[in-house]
Amino acid sequence: MDQAAVEQLVMMGFPVNASRRALFNSANNVEMAMDWLCTHIDDPDYNAEFTPPEPVQSNVPQKPSASDLEGLSDEFKVFKDLISGINCPSQNDKIFKEECIVTCDSCFSEKGLFVCLKTFKSFGYKIIPDYVSKTGNKVFLNIKKSRLTKSPEEEPEAKRLAIGGEDGFKPDVLPWKETQTEEIYVHPDQYFPVESLPIEYVKRVAQAILDSTSAEFKAEVAAWKPDPPKKSIHADNLIQLDNGVKIPSDPSKWKCCKCELTENLWLNLSDGSLLCGRKNWDGSGGNGHALEHFNETKYPLCVKLGTITSEGGDVFSYAEDDMVTDPHLAKHLSEKMTFEAVYLDRNNYRVYRPKAEVKLEYFIPLIIIAAAMLILAIHILIVRIRASYKENETNREGGLPAYWDTIVPPPTEESITERFTVTANPPAYEIAVQDDVLPDHWGIDVASSKKTEMSMAEMELEMNKKVGSEYAAIVESGQELEPLFGAFHTGIKNLGNTCYIGSILQALFALPYFRENFHQPAEYDANCHENFWKQFQRVGHALCSGDYARPIIAKDASGTAIPQGSEQEGISPGLFKSIVSKGHADFQTNQQQDAVEFLLHLLDVIMKEAKKEKRENASANFGFELEERVEIGQSVQYKITHELMLGLPVDENDIENKEQVKEYEQKLEEARAAKQADPEVVRGVVSFKSSFSRLLASEAIDHFKSPIDGALITAYRSARISKFPKYLLIQCRRFTIGENWQPKKLNVSLEMPEELDLEPLRANGPQIGEDVFSEDAPKVDEQKINQLVDMGYPFNAAMKALYHTNESLELAMEWLMSNLDSPDFNEPLKLDKTAKKEEKTFSPEIIAMVTSMGFTDTQSKKALTATDGNVERAIDWIFSHMDELNDESSPAESSSSGPNQLVGSDSSKYRLRAFVSHMGSSTACGHYVAHVKEDARWILFNDNKVAVSQKPPRDLGYLYVYEQI
Repeated sequence: MDQAAVEQLVMMGFPVNASRRALFNSANNVEMAMDWLCTHIDDPDYNAEFTPPEPVQSNVPQKPSASDLEGLSDEFKVFKDLISGINCPSQNDKIFKEECIVTCDSCFSEKGLFVCLKTFKSFGYKIIPDYVSKTGNKVFLNIKKSRLTKSPEEEPEAKRLAIGGEDGFKPDVLPWKETQTEEIYVHPDQYFPVESLPIEYVKRVAQAILDSTSAEFKAEVAAWKPDPPKKSIHADNLIQLDNGVKIPSDPSKWKCCKCELTENLWLNLSDGSLLCGRKNWDGSGGNGHALEHFNETKYPLCVKLGTITSEGGDVFSYAEDDMVTDPHLAKHLSEKMTFEAVYLDRNNYRVYRPKAEVKLEYFIPLIIIAAAMLILAIHILIVRIRASYKENETNREGGLPAYWDTIVPPPTEESITERFTVTANPPAYEIAVQDDVLPDHWGIDVASSKKTEMSMAEMELEMNKKVGSEYAAIVESGQELEPLFGAFHTGIKNLGNTCYIGSILQALFALPYFRENFHQPAEYDANCHENFWKQFQRVGHALCSGDYARPIIAKDASGTAIPQGSEQEGISPGLFKSIVSKGHADFQTNQQQDAVEFLLHLLDVIMKEAKKEKRENASANFGFELEERVEIGQSVQYKITHELMLGLPVDENDIENKEQVKEYEQKLEEARAAKQADPEVVRGVVSFKSSFSRLLASEAIDHFKSPIDGALITAYRSARISKFPKYLLIQCRRFTIGENWQPKKLNVSLEMPEELDLEPLRANGPQIGEDVFSEDAPKVDEQKINQLVDMGYPFNAAMKALYHTNESLELAMEWLMSNLDSPDFNEPLKLDKTAKKEEKTFSPEIIAMVTSMGFTDTQSKKALTATDGNVERAIDWIFSHMDELNDESSPAESSSSGPNQLVGSDSSKYRLRAFVSHMGSSTACGHYVAHVKEDARWILFNDNKVAVSQKPPRDLGYLYVYEQI
């Protein structure tokens, strides 16, 4: 374990043992460890003493030495010199085996995928020479997949729409067969079938890679985050029966005890019953025997076999009807249990489960009561114990309590006499404890268990992917669209709710700037799979080159290639998504997201990465200056802000065909009441002119605090563009809040023009005769101003006092008292613009408070300068500007190198190049597609389907991308 990483987390305020546990579970990655610490803070063992477990001994044979390979035939002697560079993967190694980390090649590429047997990184064939020359690693596992057509017997035609049923459409069955071959490739030209290798070590290494979960899929599963399961209320007090049940260690012998199913099996932790899970909507899954067993016995907790590892397993509570966590899973699977008894007489004793918190409760009075009250305290304690035990009394002569009936079967006389030693005539109420040591439960060794089945998160991810493919397969658009392939027509696969990423990338690469700057192939370096620019260029080259814009091909028995529908091979956005969404709470999940929010996040990442590597900022192409004019009584304030997107308001009050919409809604209601087909949809029509007028109009701001005197007034805000962008992003604000305060989508038609002139939106600056309030007014903490105003001090005086005392309330009050007689005491603060701005200084105590978090003096001063000396805000600033901490420039200089570097011209005229549309009730669900203008036609990008659009829905777009002309 990296001790420096432990110290770094401790300096941030995390406990020592928690830090060690977090780093162990995060492979010594500090950032991942911080996420772990924040999400596991409520764990009962969060800061318990932690000792890293001993690594499980691997069953992989020892790597042979060069001398051990002396007897190899000439064909295999090449391995004698290369064996030292062949490593066996461990559980902590990232194994890339689904797509090339430099190109977008996959196992379905012509020559397949090549996994380095030393680093476990995967490459397309074209990258191998460059990789070998830079690293010297020459040995790879070549994984190659191909598709074969199915015969009519293998793929009978669906006769009816009975999803998953007999003669019905089967969504999880591919229309082709997939085959896979594995060979060991030694650069430059030697291939060895894995089965033919005489070196057992190399064969086992290859098999370990094939059996492992890929890094790409691990990232997807980690990103797929439904609500985290809570601890079961039954976990602490679960009773388990000693019935001799043992679970075979061989998974092939697992079978539901009520049917013949051998998959999706759940072990009941109370009685060891092995039962199948619930039946899924499509007929798959199980027969629901685990649920039936719970209804009969009320045994609540089950663990899914095949998911049990030393880290835990998937546990479901039928009593709580939800996935849960069982912190005592290892104990419930293998450790010994202890029961206790209170003996009263030969025919009357009470049996109960050990419960530490109850026992401690009884002894708390002994700690807090004075020694003089000790005798009385013991008497009270005995009375309380008697009352508690009486609730769970088990009498031989009858009357078992309901407590036993709901937890475990009522104990019989035989089982009790076998378990407890009965002594002759003990005094009444004497506490006699006997240990009932049970054997290991169910015979499962948790430490050596390995995962053999998908976890519930993995199954949910796979189900989500199926839903996406089913939607594309079942729903027909009604139009015969001409599919497109080749350069600039590459589709992007949907990995289950990644359509928002694909549609944004297609819109960006419709623009000349991105095509010209990111069309070159990326080159390999050691960190290319973690480098943003490498991955962005990797995607850009794939989209522009057309190398992956090929139809999916399956070969028939004669070897003839037959296209399988209109879908492309396309590219996967998986690696790119993992890089661009790193550290973002929403985008790093596999939930559907708002495409506009993702675009703004992507442009922010581009800006930060460009600054970090001192390269051209691509996001500056979208930046523009917005002049904000606010009328404050008789004065006017002008403020310049830098924006990346223009919001176009959409209002239902502007609908022009309200009568037709009302008539349609009435017909729709009548048709559904009569169970008839829905009438043709009639959408409300909103003209672009009316929405643009709303954009130009002034907006009233109620309860606006005047910067002049602090009074609450109604101000009027309007905005104009002072510098136009090269590429203009317009968000059509179709989403609003309904009357019930729920998100609502305005299903209206708003025809956006193909050519747009924003001259009416051009800023004119301050006008002659306006009383302009200085926009250079200093920024002072408003909350502190209000505190001084509440004490009776005037607004302007409070602002000046705080400004001149570095926002110290105590010093500000002293300043106010010493300046009460000043003639300009309540005059607005005015700064000398010609005076050179003094560098802010901070007391050593304030700097020490920030440096105690592990940051340098320079970094601490930079953060304090950016936040006007506020320590709490400075620490927040540091964590949100980690990439700027080593930059020597000031915060002001840093911000000026961002989107302020505008690249647009003075022209206000634009032409539409692309738009992204959304289908669904909210941005948190539904589907995104992109339309791109190419010469005189529009191209539809719907995941990995690319076709000529017949009727581009320009009136239904959510995001529009215009190019300056």
